[in-house]
Amino acid sequence: MTTFSKAVLGAGSVAGVTGAGYLGLSHLNQEQTTPIQELVFQNPSIVLIDSNEGDRWSKIWTEYTKLNANKIKDSWGLEGWDHTKTQTRLPSLEAKCLAKRRKEVKDIEDKDYRDFVTWCTREAEFKDKLAREGYKPISETDQESTWTSNFSEYKKADNKLKIHGLTIGDQEQESNKLKEGCKAALSKPVSDPDYASTFEAIKRWCAVK
Repeated sequence: MTTFSKAVLGAGSVAGVTGAGYLGLSHLNQEQTTPIQELVFQNPSIVLIDSNEGDRWSKIWTEYTKLNANKIKDSWGLEGWDHTKTQTRLPSLEAKCLAKRRKEVKDIEDKDYRDFVTWCTREAEFKDKLAREGYKPISETDQESTWTSNFSEYKKADNKLKIHGLTIGDQEQESNKLKEGCKAALSKPVSDPDYASTFEAIKRWCAVK
């Protein structure tokens, strides 16, 4: 299990005990169930791993094979599992995640939910937070006029809305510096306190409605 998954699931456990969790799921009775993907959508700290995020799936696969090392039968019963041949990521892991999205669970303490978070989600990044608010990153190739305008405004001496770690002097001519700064900020996890404190700046200079 990844360190991040442990943190998310640990937070869920505390929330369930105190009744102050992000979902208020302690009010559900035994008969009520919720699709796993709905619970994930309601948690702003995690997102589903997309099918085109090959590097992230590979990272998950590495963790999964470590947990199931030398096991003839793996914990999720993946199609094609062979404990002697784990170098190549099985497509059945992603398929299993897709199938489990709609599985109904009682609450965030359910083992099926906890396993899903571990193997099928990643930590949310600022680009994900922007998407939740109806924004999307400015295209690096198709919106040059927007970048040029934002660069000119950002570097003004009276601009107080700055992205963490991104200083652009008023005499700076390299407009790509804003693009690079935005690219870095958008990929930071939402748990990063420095970038979180300048989220409004990320929204202003790096995204559009």
